[in-house]
Amino acid sequence: MCSDNRLYFYKQRGNTVSYFSSFDIGGVTQHQLFYLPMHKVWVSSGKDLQMYRFTFTDKNKLELEKPQKLHDDQITSVVEVTIPCRCIITGGLDKRIVMFSMTRNQILRVLPQQHQT
Repeated sequence: MCSDNRLYFYKQRGNTVSYFSSFDIGGVTQHQLFYLPMHKVWVSSGKDLQMYRFTFTDKNKLELEKPQKLHDDQITSVVEVTIPCRCIITGGLDKRIVMFSMTRNQILRVLPQQHQT
């Protein structure tokens, strides 16, 4: 869960959900938090229009990687795909779709906003 500049994590065991941990992420308000199971990483979208990538270390500490600017407006969705490659696809309020390689740390393709004629 995201709240202001903190990420909150909860764990579920059976029907019970309990608080796990929270982390301050440096003063950037976060909009959404996504878990990407194929990449074993958490990503969030920030008010600064960046995508943040987080991994847990062995000692349950959160490690933040360098943020990526993928959109010119808020990121609204993040999904993992395996075809044509193992990557993520993001959508945003800028009406663009971005294919991004997490392993190469680079944008593979941008589908621009479609205009009706």
